[in-house]
Amino acid sequence: MKPRILVACEYSGRVRDEFAARGWDAWSCDFEESDTVGQHYHGDVRDLLTQRWDMMIAFPPCTYLCSSGMHWTTRGLRDPKLTEEALEFVHLLLNSGIPRIAIENPVGAINTRICKPSQMIQPWQFGDDASKRTCLWLKNLPLLQFDPNHCVPPRGYELVRSAYDMLECEGCGEPYCPEHEDHYENCPCIGPDEEHVIIRVVDGVRFATRLSPAPAKLLWANQTPAARTSSAPVRPAGRSDPRPTPASPAQWPISGHPSSRPIIPSPSTPQAIPGPPSGAFRF
Repeated sequence: MKPRILVACEYSGRVRDEFAARGWDAWSCDFEESDTVGQHYHGDVRDLLTQRWDMMIAFPPCTYLCSSGMHWTTRGLRDPKLTEEALEFVHLLLNSGIPRIAIENPVGAINTRICKPSQMIQPWQFGDDASKRTCLWLKNLPLLQFDPNHCVPPRGYELVRSAYDMLECEGCGEPYCPEHEDHYENCPCIGPDEEHVIIRVVDGVRFATRLSPAPAKLLWANQTPAARTSSAPVRPAGRSDPRPTPASPAQWPISGHPSSRPIIPSPSTPQAIPGPPSGAFRF
C-alpha cells in the first residue's frame, strides 16, 4: 500500500506532484482548482482530515498571521477576529492526528500564540536568490538540512571556499575547483585565511567580499536597498499557495539542491522517519 500524503492549502500541485513522483499517493487541497492535472480536492481541507494519512504538509494562508501584516490589526484597520480564526485553523491542522506533520508560515502569530517553530530556514540556503525567514513546525519529521556550499550569496559577496570544499583532482589528487575548472591554489575563490577581505557569517554560512568598502547590508535579489523584501505580485483573493514569488520562500523542500529533500522519506520505508529532535514541536 502506498503511503498517503495530504498537501493542504496548495493549488499549484508542485509539492503534490513531487511526492507522487516518489511513489506516494499524494493529494493537494485548496478552495481553488489545481493549476495542474493531479489528485486534488477542490474544497475545505476539514473534509479530509479524518481520512487515513501518513503525512501532511500544510501552507495555511499567512495574511492574518504574519508579523509583516499585523500592523493593520494593531492600528484598528482590520478585525482581530480574522487572526483568531486563522489561529484556530492552524490549531485544527496541528491537532489533526496525522502522524507526521509539517506546517509552513512566515514569522508571526503562530510563533507567539501557539509555540516557537521547530526550525527557521531561508530560501538562499536551498538555491534561491531570495531572503525571507520561514518557519517550520514539525511533528515526527527531521529538520531540513542544507549544503553550505550550495547557498546563494548576497549581492557583492561570495561563499568562502576551503580546500575541503573542493573535489579531488583525478590527475594529481590535489583540491580542484569545478566552478573555475582549476586547482584550488590557482582559482579565484576566497579562502578562509585570505587577507584584506570582509567575512560575514549568516546562520553559520560564511560570505566574503573583496569590495572596498564592503556592502553594508546583505541583500538578496528580492530585497531593496533598505533591506526590505520587494512587494509580491497580487494574487486573487482566497488563493493560498507556496509557489515562488519575488517576496516569498521559493521551492518548498522538494527542489533546488538535492540536499533540500530530506523531508521526503522513501515510500518503501515510511516507518523509518526519525522522530522530532530535542526541542522540536510536539502535539
